[in-house]
Amino acid sequence: MSRFTENRVSVRQTIMVSLETLLLFSSIFFARFANDNWSLDQALTVGYLLKCLLVTAILTICFYYNGLYDLALVIKDPISSVIRFLRAFGTGAILLAIAYWLVPSLAIERDIVLTFLVVQLALFTILRIGFFRWAITSPIFARRILIVGTDQMAMKIAREITQRVETGYTVQGFAHESREMLGEVVMGLPVVCAYDQIHDFATENQVGIIVVALSDRRAQLPLWQLLECKMKGVLIEEVTAFYEKLTGQIMVEDIKPSSIIFSEGYRISRVQLTIKRLVDITLSLLGLLLALPVLSLAALLIKLNSPGGVFYSQERVGQHGKPFTLIKLRTMRSDAEKETGPVWTTANDPRVDRLGKFLRLTRIDEIPQMWNVLRGDMSFVGPRPERQFFIRELQEEIPFYIQRLAVKPGLTGWAQVRFHYAASKDQTLIKLQHDLYYIKHLSVVLDMIIVLDTFRVVILGKGQ
Repeated sequence: MSRFTENRVSVRQTIMVSLETLLLFSSIFFARFANDNWSLDQALTVGYLLKCLLVTAILTICFYYNGLYDLALVIKDPISSVIRFLRAFGTGAILLAIAYWLVPSLAIERDIVLTFLVVQLALFTILRIGFFRWAITSPIFARRILIVGTDQMAMKIAREITQRVETGYTVQGFAHESREMLGEVVMGLPVVCAYDQIHDFATENQVGIIVVALSDRRAQLPLWQLLECKMKGVLIEEVTAFYEKLTGQIMVEDIKPSSIIFSEGYRISRVQLTIKRLVDITLSLLGLLLALPVLSLAALLIKLNSPGGVFYSQERVGQHGKPFTLIKLRTMRSDAEKETGPVWTTANDPRVDRLGKFLRLTRIDEIPQMWNVLRGDMSFVGPRPERQFFIRELQEEIPFYIQRLAVKPGLTGWAQVRFHYAASKDQTLIKLQHDLYYIKHLSVVLDMIIVLDTFRVVILGKGQ
């Protein structure tokens, strides 16, 4: 299993998807027996099993693209989860109707489908609002964490853990060098032990993970205490590695060049590069062909909507600093930066007209960039290309910013599906952390995951 897969696959998520997929299949399979005097032998035919698998596959895909496998949604907004479930079922019903129209032999009788819908709605509501929500948040299933240190890194990781209830982690508190700090509260969490008490505290409180978050470990790292815990089966994690696993980002502010130099990742074989380029050519050719009607309609609407050209071209910086001309559909007025010069694009940018907002939301404005992908200026997946003006400015203020130019810029990317447009330098730092994570774990599998997630982002209307 790849390091990326280890980092991103959640056991809770896997269990939820597996259980719901099994219930989907079981519900449609046994719905037959509620309406007919069928025997099990009659139902266990290849034809009927394929029909059940088709329904299960289509609905599982619809669930995924409606964000129903987002554990945070299950916990924080169960009502929205039910609404999305109904929307997913509606979409699934339309897709199944199309499939049945194309291949009538795949159709399942209407009364069986109605029984299935009623049963599945009841099961989904019980699972989502009841069992899953309880299981994810229950301390019974939580993994207990002790954080060694109380400085900025320790507080940062504690904040990330407490904000991500869906991960199933719970912070027991901090370990500090001095016993005099026992009982003190840092960010709402107590200092529960001194360094020489780590082993005893971890044993008594069934701590499963110890995160070492010390800026300077040479003089103060409690090696023997941590070694005893390690030998008892406690997982010892360095803070930057745990942050990466938890967030899908690289902790840029607190890493040194040597951490990147000697870490795993940040390499891609010639075979992977060749496959990536072949995928780029295939996807861009197919995308341009399929999007031609949409692109033609969008071009006509832009022309009617405001004066100026249909396309917008701008010099961007590509791999290893090589400049290229990026092409997009125009979403702003033609003189948008005439008076201000280069400025950040904001979430509700007044320079973007109503049509432009729609084109950005649906990512239609980025379709012409497939030509850049076809030319080799860009890849389908990678960090978003930036202008030289901002790169000069940002590389002086943000550590490792220039390292994002190690790969080709992309039409979509890890930062795009996990975050949104950066409207400030602070948000640019967050996007850089995502970009470096992508570069570290770059692979064809990760690219495919990002492409699938891009469609989901567009369908849910999260584009900007």
